[in-house]
Amino acid sequence: MYLQVLGYHNHQKLMQYSWNYMNDSLRTDVFVRYQPETVACACIYLTARKLKLPLPKNPAWYTIFGATEEEIRDISLRILRLYCRPKPEIEALEKKVEDLCKKYQEAKAKARGSGNNTPNDSSPRQKTTGAHNAWGGFIREKRSRSGSNDRDSKNDRYAEKYDKYEKDSRYKDDRDRYSEKDRYSEKDRYSDKDRYSEKEKYSDKDRYDDKKDRKDKYDRDEKYSREDREKYKKSKHREEEKSDNTAEHIIIACILYVLLCILLYTVIVKWGVISFNRDVRNFQRVLFITAHPDDECMFFGPTILNYTRKKNCVVYLMCLSTGKNYGMGLTRRNELYKSCEVLGIPSSHIMVHDHTLLPDAMDVRWPIDVVAKLISKNIDTLGITALITFDRYGVSNHCNHCCIYYGIANLIVNGRIPKGCDVYVLESTNVLRKYWSMLDIPLSFILSRFRYMLMNTLQQMNLVDIELDLEIDD
Repeated sequence: MYLQVLGYHNHQKLMQYSWNYMNDSLRTDVFVRYQPETVACACIYLTARKLKLPLPKNPAWYTIFGATEEEIRDISLRILRLYCRPKPEIEALEKKVEDLCKKYQEAKAKARGSGNNTPNDSSPRQKTTGAHNAWGGFIREKRSRSGSNDRDSKNDRYAEKYDKYEKDSRYKDDRDRYSEKDRYSEKDRYSDKDRYSEKEKYSDKDRYDDKKDRKDKYDRDEKYSREDREKYKKSKHREEEKSDNTAEHIIIACILYVLLCILLYTVIVKWGVISFNRDVRNFQRVLFITAHPDDECMFFGPTILNYTRKKNCVVYLMCLSTGKNYGMGLTRRNELYKSCEVLGIPSSHIMVHDHTLLPDAMDVRWPIDVVAKLISKNIDTLGITALITFDRYGVSNHCNHCCIYYGIANLIVNGRIPKGCDVYVLESTNVLRKYWSMLDIPLSFILSRFRYMLMNTLQQMNLVDIELDLEIDD
């Protein structure tokens, strides 16, 4: 508060030094002589002079706190004298303290020796005297006022009797108390023994029952676990036998199927004993229509061989592109002629078209009207009685193959196919059946609706089937 009035409340150094002077002033008598407010003003005054800080003079700042200049100067001088005192000698002080302690011990020993010569303290009348010791203490001495030794001895006898009586009564009380305690402890001991024996008896029974229950439970669990293990073993054995039997049955079925296929192939193809083939009607002049070179041997080879071997059948081949997809048009064209030579088709019966609108490409859809126009022209020119080509799936889902089917379908719907000309398409199968060779013989007989060849399943086209296919595609 004092520093706030003076405007130095933020001055840390002034505040700390003032507190230091205040603490040092406690070693003087200024707080006995003056008020605390005056002492505080003196501490601030000393600090301001030390730090050379200006303080208000007109009017004087200490008058606000009720202090005068004389009081402040006197307090300041008393505090400053404290710092002028000589430093004490530690060795001299220690020696002086040792001397005083020695004198105190001697006086104490002397007082103890003089106390042993005094009369008995048990005397009722005593006079207390004493002397001062070296430290100013008072040493008491007890002296008996009675001069009669008989009286003292009588008092001693009474005291002895009283002590003996008191001792006997105390011993009796202790004996009674201890005997009662022993009696109760003995009773408690027997009761505890009975209680513990009873508890132990019940605990033994419980332990026996628990042991029996555990044994029964163990036997029951062992029985159930043994039964479960046996059931599990039996079920596992049955499953293993079942899986083994299933695998054996599958292997046997596969072997029998392969043997059946070999038998059918031998009987039909090699020996010719049984014929399941049914020739197309009006097979005098047959035209095979393909999209690329190599289609004739990849898809129609067995059928072409079947009809080229007949005496009264003339086979023609019409290829709507030269296979320029990889820049090998000439090579593939020559391969086409050589393949047809092997299949029995003369080169004069081969027609290869190289139309700009009919390129060999998977992603190009051929114009249906162009395909239909080329096919119609060859049918009319050659007098074809049977036409064989791809179905709506193109066997391999090739876009060019499918366009041939839709071109012929356009001719049938528009009535541009002659009445004496039948149209047959090669039935598409999945990839697995396509490359099974002779293993597909039973499936071909079972799944195909029309069988005109053993290895190539043909289906005759009519107007109803074509309209249905076109509706599905739309």
